[in-house]
Amino acid sequence: MTPKGINGMRTFLTILLIASLLMAGCQSSTIITSLEAAVSAAEIAIPVIGGATGLNPKTSAAIVTYLQEVNIATAQASTILAGPGTSAQKAAQIVQAFAKVAAGCNCIPPGTPQEVVTVVNAVAQAVLNFLTNFPVTPAPPPVIKVSGTARAKLENLRVRSEQNAAKLQGVRK
Repeated sequence: MTPKGINGMRTFLTILLIASLLMAGCQSSTIITSLEAAVSAAEIAIPVIGGATGLNPKTSAAIVTYLQEVNIATAQASTILAGPGTSAQKAAQIVQAFAKVAAGCNCIPPGTPQEVVTVVNAVAQAVLNFLTNFPVTPAPPPVIKVSGTARAKLENLRVRSEQNAAKLQGVRK
């Protein structure tokens, strides 16, 4: 990727993250918007990781595994949010689904191509932004009410996440 391409990617990811923060409405739309940002960040990362040259195979495998786990967790979160249960039950299930990926990738050694670092960090940040909707303090969980329109959006996010996980199967490890 050329420097112009890297800067363009950084600009796009910055805009994506800012847009997700500005689109706050009711709690449910904030949750769905932040989940969508995580799915979009993962979609952006897949071709960058797949096209990266000079990436250590062990590092590549760790990144691909991390991205697969993120996509599995986002698909689960979509299903959980659209499904039955109390807000507290949904929050607990979502936190559990993201347990493996909440801390980020932690798999990028020095010397990793900058475009790879940028997209992996964007995914990790988007996951953290999503998880901030579910505080682990004694505070009450967010009220999660999902409209029919939101259910359709969650179904779309689930499908996109599953497609991302499938695409990652083709990325060399």
